[in-house]
Amino acid sequence: QRVLFVNEDDDISHVNISAASSNTSEAGGKATIEIVLDTKPYDDVTVTATVDSAMAIVAPAVLTFTPSSWNVTQNVTLTGQDTDFKESGAHPYNVSWAVGSDDDLYAVLVPSATTLFNDDNDTSFVIVSEASTNTTEAGGEAAFTVALGSDPLAAVTVTAVSEDAAEGTVLAASASLTFTSDSWKTPQTVTVRGADDLLDDHAVDYNVSVSVATGSDSQYVALESQQVHLTNEDDDTSDVTVDAASGNTTEAGGRAAIGVSLDSEPYADVTVNVLVNATMATASPEALTFTAGSWNVTQSVTLTGADTDFKDTGAHPYSVQFSVVSDDSQYDAVVPP
Repeated sequence: QRVLFVNEDDDISHVNISAASSNTSEAGGKATIEIVLDTKPYDDVTVTATVDSAMAIVAPAVLTFTPSSWNVTQNVTLTGQDTDFKESGAHPYNVSWAVGSDDDLYAVLVPSATTLFNDDNDTSFVIVSEASTNTTEAGGEAAFTVALGSDPLAAVTVTAVSEDAAEGTVLAASASLTFTSDSWKTPQTVTVRGADDLLDDHAVDYNVSVSVATGSDSQYVALESQQVHLTNEDDDTSDVTVDAASGNTTEAGGRAAIGVSLDSEPYADVTVNVLVNATMATASPEALTFTAGSWNVTQSVTLTGADTDFKDTGAHPYSVQFSVVSDDSQYDAVVPP
């Protein structure tokens, strides 16, 4: 007589997939996942890994387990990829798994996907070049370029404003620049034109402020403004222009006029003193005063010939000397011709 027994199986066909060892990163940081079978298969079993985005690459993508190596753990390695995209922190992605085998118990398995995170290494920053040259009071222009340091999450508008419009202004066409995901790394040009004044103020340094406008990608809006340093070259000179006399004077009281003017606006009143170096004539007035409001208005000195009761041989030469006094140090140092 035979007695039948049933030996109940305690093995289950299953692919054991561990959690990832860490996050990957855009700097090429790696993570590993361990895979092993829970039971010996009747035939070879392949496990294929597929990443659902460009956040990482997987290697090897296919693992093969045989009836003799089924219990030997194998690893897949995920290597993070740089996307040039400014994510908000770590960006999630999934690895899906596909099982293939002629062992029907393994062939029907559908393992759950594994979720990983790729740590971002992109920083929101604005790249601003130095100015190409100085501006000038004659209208000379300078240029600099602006670009973004990473792909923005939303459009970014960058504005450029002169901090001293008396020295230079940003041309309207380049005062506002917009960058998108398609154009963020293409430099755009800001043009600055020198402003003219009438002062002998030498070369003057000034800044153009570059900042991100509200309404842009919030991570860019949070950035501090940057300054581009420029110099506006002067085209004014502190000097006194003395015109030639309108004619000769005569001992009969004939008169001549000399025009006097300044070449630039002074910082303080300028007095031009007039001195005739002989008794041949008198000057009126003997002093001319120029202010910041009247510096460019020519003033006249009238010379009146005097009778010397001296029998000269023809016309007798004499000269008129001019001297300058001012609290404007540049004019006070001028010696007129």
